[in-house]
Amino acid sequence: MPLHKYNNPGLVYYKALSKYLELVKDIPEVVEVRLSSDDQLYAILSATPFDDGPRYRVYRAEGQVMDTVEGQPYRFRLLNDQDSGIEDRVAYNRTHGDLVWACDTGTSQLMEEPVKTNKLNNPGLIYYQALSKYLELVKEIPEVVEVRLAEDDSLCTIISATPHDDEPCYRVFAAQETVMRSLKQQPFLYDLVNCRELPEGAGERLSSLGDLVWQRDS
Repeated sequence: MPLHKYNNPGLVYYKALSKYLELVKDIPEVVEVRLSSDDQLYAILSATPFDDGPRYRVYRAEGQVMDTVEGQPYRFRLLNDQDSGIEDRVAYNRTHGDLVWACDTGTSQLMEEPVKTNKLNNPGLIYYQALSKYLELVKEIPEVVEVRLAEDDSLCTIISATPHDDEPCYRVFAAQETVMRSLKQQPFLYDLVNCRELPEGAGERLSSLGDLVWQRDS
């Protein structure tokens, strides 16, 4: 089944936003990325007024996201804050949604407090924040071999560890707790499976736990 925002919103939001940020971070003129509650994704430029070069590079990034993530949920928008004629550009930019990413300017002018949002008023951002943080943590646990996400937002971590060895489980639980503490109303229900404790021939059960989000290279 093709992946789209209606059968697994968490994964498609994460994939689309991750791919977009990966691409636009390499465009020097992009200073912020913002996301509104109605899934409008803004790339905010600081470029010479009416210079089309940076715009075309952002448009190419948008096209790559649409080509690689089927059913991606965002409507792309582009603003050049040097075209606006607005005196307080920082305040103006904030009207376009929650800050997802800002370039490192060496000052705190563009930076804001971490977004306090929830899946009801900005599902794209909360899914991305929660899944990004969780993957960042569990990738450092050697026993974690897969992370899968089901349509009901159940996030299953699959480990390969000595049966009844609790230490890897505790490290995964610590990662889950870190995500829950760092994000307001994070959306996932967590599950944990040790594939070495499954009965022989039950490996196919793993694919029933949801879409593959991440897999350790063998």
